[in-house]
Amino acid sequence: MANQTTITANQELVREFIRRVFNEHRFAVEGTNEGSLFGFPATGKTVRWDEIDTYRVANGKIAEEWSSPDMANILHQVAAYTPPWIS
Repeated sequence: MANQTTITANQELVREFIRRVFNEHRFAVEGTNEGSLFGFPATGKTVRWDEIDTYRVANGKIAEEWSSPDMANILHQVAAYTPPWIS
């Protein structure tokens, strides 16, 4: 079982990862549909989405990440799918 110092260090590691990887990226580059997505051609549209991420930390490093993005929202923004509750 991890002690409180390890838990705090792991939490800070994940916070720093999110700050550097997600929060400091330029939105126009990281959030633009520039390539095909599930077989749909690139649109050049800027998209935003919500996502739930879970991290496993081992030996002071992020060892695994599981994510669950809101794909219905992403596909709707690039005009590849219209959810039935919107039409």
